[in-house]
Amino acid sequence: MKTKRLWVLASGGLLVTVIGTLYLFYPNDLSLTGTNDLGLTAIDLAVGGHPQMDLLRTNIKAAADSFLAQRKTDLAESSGGNYELVVDYSKSSKIRSLGYRSSFYYYCWDIYLPYSIGTQSSTTATVLVHLSDATQGNGHDAGRFHVIEVMLLDPQGRITKRIAGI
Repeated sequence: MKTKRLWVLASGGLLVTVIGTLYLFYPNDLSLTGTNDLGLTAIDLAVGGHPQMDLLRTNIKAAADSFLAQRKTDLAESSGGNYELVVDYSKSSKIRSLGYRSSFYYYCWDIYLPYSIGTQSSTTATVLVHLSDATQGNGHDAGRFHVIEVMLLDPQGRITKRIAGI
């Protein structure tokens, strides 16, 4: 009887550990701060101080849009002329599977924001904008993001062009 009870407790403890680990280290929508379409894990959100996701998303998008508007000619060359650029949060899991992981990295946010770009040949490539809010002295300011680099990815996930950021 005691052995059976011990096995039930041990298996229950293992189940709780597995579920807790998946919650903390897997990007999910179960965060306490709302939907998580940036590919951040619960651990990242906790270490980053549980930011307001809407405000974080707005600041990231504003910095990326501003940079991409300045580099419009570079993107036009790569896409063959006319193109349409739209933020595509649905690509976050694909981007993460390619090894580009958004996170709170030591002292700052390190975010990969995916855009879909429709080209003249009617194929859809991905523009991946790598942003950070790092400041001098190993600090961060979630209100001031800057672009580290922009990568144009083909449908297979290979980098076809890089544009250096600031």
